[in-house]
Amino acid sequence: MNGNKKAPLFALVLLLSCHSGQRIEWRPGQWLLQPDTLNTGIQERWFDTGYTPRDSVIIENLSADHLPSTWNDSGLVWYFNDFTIDDKHNIALAIPALHDSGTIWINGQLVGAQSGELTEQFDLSTFLNSGHNRMAIRVRYHNRPAGITGEVTMFRFFHKKELTKSKLALQQAPQPPDWAKNAIIYEVNVRQYTQEGTFNAFADHLSTLKEMGVNILWFMPIHPIGEKNRKGTLGSYYSISDYYGVNPEFGSLDDFKRLVQKIHDMGMYTIIDLVINHTAWDNPMITEHPEWYSQNHKNEILAPVDDWTDVADLNYDNPELRRYMTDMMTWWVKEIGIDGYRCDVAEMVPGDFWKAAIAEVEKVRPIFMLAEGEAPDLHVNGFHMTYASQMYRLFNAIARGEKKISEIDLYLQREQFQYPQGAMRMRFTSNHDQNSWDATAVTRLGEQGAKAFAVLTFTLPGNPLIYSGQEVGSTKKLDFFEKDLIDWRDSEFRSLYTTLADTYKKHPALYNGSMTRLKSKQSYAFSREKGQDRVLVLVNLTGKTCREKIEFKDLNGNFTELFKGTTLTLHNSAVDIEMQPWEYRVYIAERITR
Repeated sequence: MNGNKKAPLFALVLLLSCHSGQRIEWRPGQWLLQPDTLNTGIQERWFDTGYTPRDSVIIENLSADHLPSTWNDSGLVWYFNDFTIDDKHNIALAIPALHDSGTIWINGQLVGAQSGELTEQFDLSTFLNSGHNRMAIRVRYHNRPAGITGEVTMFRFFHKKELTKSKLALQQAPQPPDWAKNAIIYEVNVRQYTQEGTFNAFADHLSTLKEMGVNILWFMPIHPIGEKNRKGTLGSYYSISDYYGVNPEFGSLDDFKRLVQKIHDMGMYTIIDLVINHTAWDNPMITEHPEWYSQNHKNEILAPVDDWTDVADLNYDNPELRRYMTDMMTWWVKEIGIDGYRCDVAEMVPGDFWKAAIAEVEKVRPIFMLAEGEAPDLHVNGFHMTYASQMYRLFNAIARGEKKISEIDLYLQREQFQYPQGAMRMRFTSNHDQNSWDATAVTRLGEQGAKAFAVLTFTLPGNPLIYSGQEVGSTKKLDFFEKDLIDWRDSEFRSLYTTLADTYKKHPALYNGSMTRLKSKQSYAFSREKGQDRVLVLVNLTGKTCREKIEFKDLNGNFTELFKGTTLTLHNSAVDIEMQPWEYRVYIAERITR
């Protein structure tokens, strides 16, 4: 190791040329390796282009024995490489066998995941810059030999058919319970929802949420919050001092159990936030089982991330910890009746734990599992749904005029190429993190823009999320560590979400149908289809009036617009369309002919 010295990343020039049909490959000569002992790389965004590796070692060639002997026999390691490329088009990346699994980023964007003995290929055309680029590969390894066990290469391809789909994309994601297939998730912030901030007070609002069309309620952490090293007056919901209790601020365990039953009686379902990467510093586990925690060479327990000073990192190398967490997860399903979990920082907890624990819990009954993370291999480890965080960031960039609408197509293509079949992706324009640390959806996207992008969360392939307060178009950033009541008010947003949710649940084309992009340049236009069910969506994602001719190829029949009731009759032809800034139209087929 080079101690505190910062080794420079290596600027390699990639000149890929093809002559006489030959594929010229690039092999990087040197890498920087950095151990991720505390599993903090994801949260600290080591994959970003501005990150400088520290405590790193230089590797000349990748082989089965390149990890320094002083490193742990099992753990996480990051590989970094900077390179320059003259022509970014039609470039593919080939990753050899990894021991045991890895995730790849180019220029801060998630490219995909790799595991096992076969080489994976990834189309980099939409990730690369003409000029400087940064590659980061995160590998989780168990026992040696470990890490990347062969050369990483890039090559220019002529046709996409030359590339193979990711092994993960050829697999089948776990099937969710039937009731979750058309999931419309509502994130509940109990503390800020009512003046009382209790389960019982929130229960009075269930009928409103039912009328709005919500069918899954995700409760932010409901457990007691640690007092030691607490942030703010009330502390972070994600600093858990007792996994079997509930926060007295919210009520009692019996109160929550009655709430779950009432939710079930109304035909809805309950998932709770599962925070098991770390605990509060005054969780009894920390004194009863200090060996369950990550420690330094002085046997001092560590925080998972420097800024997370109110929590202590758990070490899943300990089998007793794994058993405790699995039993706890089972208990909430069996004894309290919850229907699943939203798992906090799921990528920071080992995948083999998730796979085993979820299988154990499902011996009680089928549950729904949502991961806060977007690595494709989360699905093969038992999760039904993952965050579409990059799409969230893409929406913001389009609203700012920094990205073109065609980037949405490229993003969806990458999903199909990398994620297992049937993988559920959660589309959102806000949640508790984005609201408190970025800004509200209305602030970031504008009031009309927030409506337009909300339409996309319900109509693009995937499942929508609504965060507490979005249904009234709230512009209030909620304080994360204090009481800060949501600014409830009358708003057009509630009607919008109600109409979208009702349409989503009624039309399999939206939650289980194929998508065809329509030929349009200014607006984002597409159709969704499942059998005879057909939905057309047109959205102007700019602040300018849009006038263009849209080709409705192979579409014949009558369509009724969802919000204004106007009709559109198609005869397999192009139609002149004019849309106002941020206008959206959703057409439902009355009759389809071919």
